[in-house]
This record gives sequence, structure tokens and C-alpha cells, in this order.
Amino acid sequence: MGGINQEKILNYLKNNDRKTLTEIRNYLDKNIQKPVVLYHLKKLIDLGKIIKNDDKTYQYYSGQNIQLVKIPCYGEAKAGTDAKIKDNEDPDYFIAVPPSCLKGYNPKDLFIMQVSGDSMEPTLYDSSYVVFKKEFGNIPKDNDVVLYKVNNEELKIKRFKNMGNYAILWSDNFRNHNPIEINEEYDYYLGRMISIINA
Repeated sequence: MGGINQEKILNYLKNNDRKTLTEIRNYLDKNIQKPVVLYHLKKLIDLGKIIKNDDKTYQYYSGQNIQLVKIPCYGEAKAGTDAKIKDNEDPDYFIAVPPSCLKGYNPKDLFIMQVSGDSMEPTLYDSSYVVFKKEFGNIPKDNDVVLYKVNNEELKIKRFKNMGNYAILWSDNFRNHNPIEINEEYDYYLGRMISIINA
């Protein structure tokens, strides 16, 4: 990987305004392949150290130099909120988050749910807030943390597991919670987790 490392990228962005992928690559080493630079940029985004702007530039995130973005929150992962999510009705409230929580997605495609219970510990803790990407009508990828409406009544935050001929919703705290087999007629995929906001 030549002379590339995340600290070098971070220092470069700290001392400069918005920079494109090409500019960052040229600063590091023109011979480095773009996917390698993108890999390190994504890691820094995931750590909340930098953000990717709408114009595809990258910027250091100090916590003060970025305007927060309001995302609708539809309460706890319990029954009765998915219709509002689908129809973009008024949420319970809004939460202001840094752009790093958006992971490059349009805020209009995102919503927030609050975790209720311990079934996803240690990945998600009770009262944590989770940012989801709307995925109505799509098919989850294996191992994604997802929001599902189960038995046409209760919202669950679980891990999607493809078992071949069927799929299950898996709890990371599996010793205390049984898996749920997905019924395609009564269970609905609503969103995929992209980031966590700890309470």
C-alpha cells in the first residue's frame, strides 16, 4: 500500500479545505490505486473523522465546522410506526446528526429508530439510536442489521441471515433471544442500518 495511511490522509484534510479523491491520491502517491485510497477514506468516514460532501469532496470533521442534518425519528422499534415511515408522514421528532452519520446517502432516504431491549447487544444497546436507509421492497444482504415488521404488527431490529431456502432474523444476543423465521407474506423489510447514534 506504499506510503498511504489514514493518519496521513487525516492530517492532509485537517490542513486543507475540501479535497477530491484525485487530489488526495496525488498528495499521497499518484501510483496508488484509487480503490486503496477509497478504502482508507471509508474507514475514516466510519470513524467519524471525515465526511463526504454532496459534491464528492472529502472534508475533515471537527465537530464544529459542519452543519448538522435533521433526520426524522419514528420512536422505538415497536408496533405501529412503519406506515408513517413509508408515507413520509410526520415523525415523532427529529434528531440533528453530523453528516458523517449519513454515509453519503441523501437525508430524504434515511430515518431513525430507537433500540428497545437487549437483543442486539453488544452491537446495539438499549436506548441507542440507529440511522436506517429506507429499503422498502428490496431484499436484505446476508448479515445486514435490518428493521423488519414481524407478523404484520411489531417492528424488530435484527440481523438478517440467509439460510438458503429460508431466512431468519437473528439476535446478536442469541443466548437470550430465539431467531425468527421470516414469513414473506406477513413480514416486511423496512430499512438497513447505516450508522449508530449512542444515547
